[in-house]
Amino acid sequence: MVTAGAGLRVDVVDATTTTPICDAQVTVSDGVTSYAEMGGGPPCTHSFGVDHPGGGIVYYTATVTAAGYQPAKSDPVAITWNSWCGGSSAAAEPPPLTVKLSH
Repeated sequence: MVTAGAGLRVDVVDATTTTPICDAQVTVSDGVTSYAEMGGGPPCTHSFGVDHPGGGIVYYTATVTAAGYQPAKSDPVAITWNSWCGGSSAAAEPPPLTVKLSH
């Protein structure tokens, strides 16, 4: 089966100042499969290539931790997967998720 992944972007910011938090640990999950990334330097965004075999709607959430901040979880974002004989692909790229961390 062939799957064409979708790009899911997660931006992590300070809840008070909206300053990007570059060193956050971000995990994106659909409840079955998880993708993890440790932040680095600029541009301070976390990008995930997610995929799903078959069609349907799959909900992804981001869980974020960073030193000096309380852990946070995003609202779910839905990705609609189109299915065809032998594979699937995302119907459209999802909007970026922004997760705000508080001290």
